[in-house]
Amino acid sequence: MRASWPALLGLRDAPTRSLDGKGLAFDRKPFTPHVTLVRRCERGSAGVMIEAIAWQVRDLVLYESRSTTEGVRYIECGTWKLGA
Repeated sequence: MRASWPALLGLRDAPTRSLDGKGLAFDRKPFTPHVTLVRRCERGSAGVMIEAIAWQVRDLVLYESRSTTEGVRYIECGTWKLGA
């Protein structure tokens, strides 16, 4: 899995370099790639095992999350094709 991290880190670094020095704030915390599978789980999951998942990523989509009175809304800001 980590063999693909250089490409993933490149996706993170390019916009960061573009924002740096332009007076725009961005998250400077260490980058940890992840996929959120469950939120607000109502029961424990100790001992639950799932099979490994493999998929081909063809697009990168950037979303902005906005808190509203109805909950969080995700607004698509842009989509980029990856690879060939």
